[in-house]
Amino acid sequence: MYFGGCYLGKHLDVISDMQRQAVEHQLLTVDIERILQATTAPETRRVADQIPAPQMQGLIATLVQEFHQDTSFGANEAGYLRVTLEPTVIEQRFLELVGKSVSSSHASCRDRCRSRFWACIAYGTYTHAVPTATPRYTRS
Repeated sequence: MYFGGCYLGKHLDVISDMQRQAVEHQLLTVDIERILQATTAPETRRVADQIPAPQMQGLIATLVQEFHQDTSFGANEAGYLRVTLEPTVIEQRFLELVGKSVSSSHASCRDRCRSRFWACIAYGTYTHAVPTATPRYTRS
């Protein structure tokens, strides 16, 4: 059995890297959430307000994963780690992800529904206008 520095000495670099990655992940998450909540871009604001919380958390997790790179971080005046991403880059990628998410959910919904009158409304994944009149099917 090893105690103190004899055992830990071999693993301190690995432990330090693990801790740094966890801190970077948390910093990115907080910064991306702040950017999306404080945005003044009308399109980003509208989309962010309409997305349900669970889906928003998934999108934020995707953004964190994509932007977790060495170039996303720097040091502040005191030498502490900080995120150096531009808000416009985050907002643009967020809108791209939302567009992909919406189009893929509509595609899978169309595959499930097979209805020409947007039955995917029932799945809660379709956001376009619903016909006002219910079609009547008659046998000929």
